[in-house]
Amino acid sequence: MSIQVSLADNTAHKLPIEFAYLSNVFKSGEVTHIHTNAKVFAKLKDFGTYYLNFDDKEKKQFDNIEQLFEKEPDINSWCMDFLNMEPEILTELTTISFDLNIKVLLNLCCYNIAEIINNKSIPDIREYFKIENDFTPEEDALLEEETEWIEE
Repeated sequence: MSIQVSLADNTAHKLPIEFAYLSNVFKSGEVTHIHTNAKVFAKLKDFGTYYLNFDDKEKKQFDNIEQLFEKEPDINSWCMDFLNMEPEILTELTTISFDLNIKVLLNLCCYNIAEIINNKSIPDIREYFKIENDFTPEEDALLEEETEWIEE
């Protein structure tokens, strides 16, 4: 038995029925539409396949990513390899994990984003994630003035 998934490019895919464990959105016998591309879907599938191989006790460890990484170097290594992706893919994977209510993947992606932006300036974050600055110079100056205390 499998779960039917269609992507934004109208391609159809199958996932093992166990993927229903990850999300309350997946239902057997129904087609779930995921508004994403094949690259992001492949990452979602890779994570699900890896995660679903754990027993319940091991899955519970994913509730605290930082603690998990300290205790389980093999999982840390796999996750770091898994999370080594282009910023656009990471952003899309985070959005899809939120949309599909896959909390464990969302937490992992958010943890990674937090690590990426930690101690970076706003311009550096914008550059990394290719975010256009739509503030006027006056708004930028005001924002910098209001948030001076953060850098202290």
